Amino acid sequence: MKDNEIQSVESSIKCREIVQTILEYGVNQKEIYQIIFLLSLELENIEHMKKITQFINETKNSNILLGG
Repeated sequence: MKDNEIQSVESSIKCREIVQTILEYGVNQKEIYQIIFLLSLELENIEHMKKITQFINETKNSNILLGG
C-alpha cells in the first residue's frame, strides 16, 4: 500500500470511530441532523457549507424528521 492509501484508510477508521462515539451517546435522528449542520459550519469550502446547511434547514422544515 502506498503512503497516501495508508493515510486514507487511517482517516476513514478515525472518522468511523468518531461516528461510533457519537452514536454511543444515544442520539436521535433530529440530533444527527443538528450535528451534521454544526460540522458543516466548520468546512473550509464555503459553497459546500452553504449547500449542506441549506439542505439541513430545508429538512428541518419538512416532515422528513417526523418520519413523514
